Amino acid sequence: MNKLYGAWLIELSNYLIKEHGYQMITMTKANDEIWLTNATHASLPIIMITSKPLQGIDPLAIQAHRESLAVVFKTEAKGLNISVDDSTTVRNDENVVVLPGYTSHSKFIAQFPNIENSISMSSNPEKSLSKAVMDLRKTMFKAQKQVQRKMFPATNAIMIMAMIGYGLALFLAMQGFDFDSVMIMAGGFYKPLVGYGYEVWRFVTSAFVHIDFFHLLLNLMILRNIATLLEPVVGWKRFLIIFFVGTISGNMFLFIMQDTAIGYGMAAGLAATLGALLIYVYETQIYKVPRVLSQISSIVFMNILIMMLPGSSYTAMGGGLFAGLLLGFLFSKRRDWESIRTGLKVLMPIFYILLIAIMVMQRDAISNATIAENLIKSWDSFGFTGYSKHLKNILS
Repeated sequence: MNKLYGAWLIELSNYLIKEHGYQMITMTKANDEIWLTNATHASLPIIMITSKPLQGIDPLAIQAHRESLAVVFKTEAKGLNISVDDSTTVRNDENVVVLPGYTSHSKFIAQFPNIENSISMSSNPEKSLSKAVMDLRKTMFKAQKQVQRKMFPATNAIMIMAMIGYGLALFLAMQGFDFDSVMIMAGGFYKPLVGYGYEVWRFVTSAFVHIDFFHLLLNLMILRNIATLLEPVVGWKRFLIIFFVGTISGNMFLFIMQDTAIGYGMAAGLAATLGALLIYVYETQIYKVPRVLSQISSIVFMNILIMMLPGSSYTAMGGGLFAGLLLGFLFSKRRDWESIRTGLKVLMPIFYILLIAIMVMQRDAISNATIAENLIKSWDSFGFTGYSKHLKNILS
């Protein structure tokens, strides 16, 4: 690759990211082609920049890649092809040449004022290329932070709550309390407290209880990977609905199937978001995009790791996954799935009413004497004598 052309390629990308809100999505192994997207840009959502002459690139291949990106980022398959190679002979509204101080004629290029001044001639192409790469990295880092705050508000909120929960559990552990007591005191799910003490909030708070840093880190990594694909598509409100309905469903299954289990961690919520993601992937067939397939494979592998962690509940994860699959269909947009969505709107409320009825019938729980004794002592030593007496009444 001509290093001067390479510098121009990166300088142009830096300009579009910094000044016009584009994101860099892919770069070829030869570093001679960069793809940028901005779903909010109505007329030019996808831009390809290359250091090669445009006539040397198969236009069908360009369009196929643009259509794949359009599916992933929920935008139209249109935009510009820009080359920094002056030998480009294909020059029209959609195929543009940009050189220092020059742009070929295009009705679209005026949307990027002074784009020709974003690149410059240099007597030291290698130095220019190194500087362009460094500038691009700085711009992308800042842009990524801004995008994460705007595009993933639900994910960020869940991560913050999980870190607060981890801090609380760590604080309780430092007081010398045993593991089970720490998990329950921090908000973990425990059937006897829900069935006898009516502490229904544990159906939700259990998702944010972690005491092992590796467990927390793995959960947050999976959450971020899933959210990268799912939250921008379904929106932050529906993403929260999927996560919390999955968490509650997992604990409902746990309530019915396992009397003495202590539920903690966000495995059920993650399983729900994974289920919804799998439906979306099947609906749009974006698994045909190598980048997406690789990311999904990584997510599935890490979920398997979570299932293998000590204390992980297959019951809770199964309940979460089931809820996520149902919500994935409910939030889908395929026209030929309309009958499925209509059916689910009727069947899901009935299903959850039946689940609640089963829970009421199986409200009685076997309280583990050791857990009960340690928990009562822990709250009592912590100064919550009133609550410890309440626990003694419902757990004895």
